[in-house]
Amino acid sequence: MYRSWDQDNNYIYGAAIGLTPLIIIQSCKLLKCPITAPETVYQTQRSMGKMFDKYNLTWILPVDFRFYYMLRLHFCNIIPQYTKRSQVVFKIFVNNKTAVEEANLFYGSRGSGYPVFKDYIVFVNDPYGKRSIQIFLLAVHPNRNSELYLDAYLNGLEVFKLSVDKTC
Repeated sequence: MYRSWDQDNNYIYGAAIGLTPLIIIQSCKLLKCPITAPETVYQTQRSMGKMFDKYNLTWILPVDFRFYYMLRLHFCNIIPQYTKRSQVVFKIFVNNKTAVEEANLFYGSRGSGYPVFKDYIVFVNDPYGKRSIQIFLLAVHPNRNSELYLDAYLNGLEVFKLSVDKTC
């Protein structure tokens, strides 16, 4: 799939925008895994940093009403001190609803430096019967069940607008 990738600066919400480390990971870890995003997506990320208790790390996306959207969240731990399961556990919120209470991405990958993605399908309802743009929110926040680091991060986000087939 030929897609374009943009920085998230136009979508990040609020004054507390987290940290954006850039760490070049060993490309062999990426090449051994089926990945769906360019390497540069997995080599950068936005994380909470030390402001973890003050806010959610939130992205705002304009979407159309009455459509399904598939959100693909890309993760790859590139922070060197995060090396074991349960060190970093966080919550994922989709449109102000908890999608995942305890995201522990080491269970979905082979460890630090390996990419993983999670897909979510969401219907954007039109409560007033008007076709207009709605603001859609995606947020991450540390979970207190983290054993060592209160942090949350995201490397990349894709939003796919799905058509609604009315013939079925």
